[in-house]
Amino acid sequence: MNEQQSVAFAWEGLPFYAARLLRRVIEERDIAILGTPGPQKREDIMRTVGQEVIWLGGSRNATWQSLGLQVPQWFFVSGWSNPQFNLLARQARDAGACIIVMADNSRKHNLRQAVGSIIFRMKWQSLFDYAFVPGASAKDLMRFYGVPEHRIRAGLYGADPQMFTAGPPIPARERDFLFVGQFVVRKGLKELIESVADLRRAGADFTLAAMGAGPLEGALQAA
Repeated sequence: MNEQQSVAFAWEGLPFYAARLLRRVIEERDIAILGTPGPQKREDIMRTVGQEVIWLGGSRNATWQSLGLQVPQWFFVSGWSNPQFNLLARQARDAGACIIVMADNSRKHNLRQAVGSIIFRMKWQSLFDYAFVPGASAKDLMRFYGVPEHRIRAGLYGADPQMFTAGPPIPARERDFLFVGQFVVRKGLKELIESVADLRRAGADFTLAAMGAGPLEGALQAA
């Protein structure tokens, strides 16, 4: 890596979407990628990302030196629950690096997050300089956990345009909806079901297909 611009990512259960997004990053600059195994095969993830991934697992206490890497100036960490990632983050912070936590948790207003806010402030808040989140709900959670507004950046999620192409203009498309994800309230499924019902009552022939699982499966099947 370029010593003046060293960047590293550590991703828990490194998924395909992250591999494809990181591939775009490595087209622009050299980065180090660390990960723990997820449901996909390691070789498939590395083929997708386009470079070697350093896989962490077990209980060994890794250091940047033992991994054969220089300490980065910018270290992006997926979440704050992986002790090996946190150990590397502390080493990097002690060397003057900027540490960014990537968090996609949404604000739920429950007891668990109330307790989590106290633990985060006591244990992890001082470790991270910035929080990188998907959008408004995760931003609200990070504020609740004590991260200052000016140290929260949105835009964590993304899609590879080579895979998710723009397609034809909207007026030229079939009148169909496809949902992929968890069948839960916070994904906006109730609003989607109601919108499709309103369109049908107005005489539009819309269909709704869904892929996933969750408590709203019955409501989707009835839609």
